Amino acid sequence: MQTCAFRETPPHALLPAVPFRLFARLALGVLIAVNLQCSAGAASSESRQIESGGVMRTYWQHIPDHLPGKPAPLVLIFHGSGSDGASMEDFTKFSTLADHHGFIAVYPDAVAANWNDGRAVPGILSQAKNVDDVAFTSAIIEAVSKEHALDPKRIYATGFSNGGIFVYLLAEKLTSRFAAIASVSGGIAEPVAPDYKPSMPLSVFIVHGTKDPLVPYVGGEVDYSHNGRIISTEDTVKKWITINGIEDRERTGELPDVDPSDHSRVKWTRWTFPKTKTELLLYTVVGAGHTWPSGPQFLPISTIGEVDRDFDGATAIWEFFEKHPKP
Repeated sequence: MQTCAFRETPPHALLPAVPFRLFARLALGVLIAVNLQCSAGAASSESRQIESGGVMRTYWQHIPDHLPGKPAPLVLIFHGSGSDGASMEDFTKFSTLADHHGFIAVYPDAVAANWNDGRAVPGILSQAKNVDDVAFTSAIIEAVSKEHALDPKRIYATGFSNGGIFVYLLAEKLTSRFAAIASVSGGIAEPVAPDYKPSMPLSVFIVHGTKDPLVPYVGGEVDYSHNGRIISTEDTVKKWITINGIEDRERTGELPDVDPSDHSRVKWTRWTFPKTKTELLLYTVVGAGHTWPSGPQFLPISTIGEVDRDFDGATAIWEFFEKHPKP
């Protein structure tokens, strides 16, 4: 069963990141103002309901007014802990890119605002109840495909924080559905890491700040303590090099320092895999915190670190996706 309603303003605007319970009330007013200001530009987005696992689940979808006359790409964008799909739309501005480039953008809603990302944290409802968010994701793809022709070689997933952790789990559990994934301020959950074996190679884009205090670049405890653990970015890269096969060669460089006042620089490393026709791209954002590139400073620097403004997160992710259809 599916129902839909046109979006005029977001139903609520919670924090777009890892659990910030102590700061929610302080930041809520600012975030509501940001979302209300942005909502006019996303009026064509719709709320959808679909049954998954015996529960009615929701997601937001943005269909450009003028899709090309051929099957369209699909990008699934997963919010962080304490947030929702509507807020993620405003946070990332993916819908603006969808209108310009002709892809469908979908923003799913987690149960109790948290994805079951593999960390197995007893205090997080979706993880304690073992909510099947992988099945929910698969159901969304099927539902969208019944309404709009999708290009099966151009289905992608990206996420921030809790959403970024979940995207790695999706890449393992639902490998064959995706052409590429991108994780921002995420990491592979430590409990699933030992047996992490996607069924086939994928192109992967990793963006992570070295001064992320909540989902550490070097791995370890999430949100300081009691919220599970992730492996390091370095170990995540090593896993994907093994998964994708023998690389051509490693290339490195830096993005231009567009905004010196942001106190961060972007160092990139790229691995290409000719035999599997995949690519692994790492943006190590030296000096940046738990933030979305060129996004809002949604909490104080002392809490989440600084935002890098040398590139736009959504634009960089879409450009990566566009280059990497399924082989």
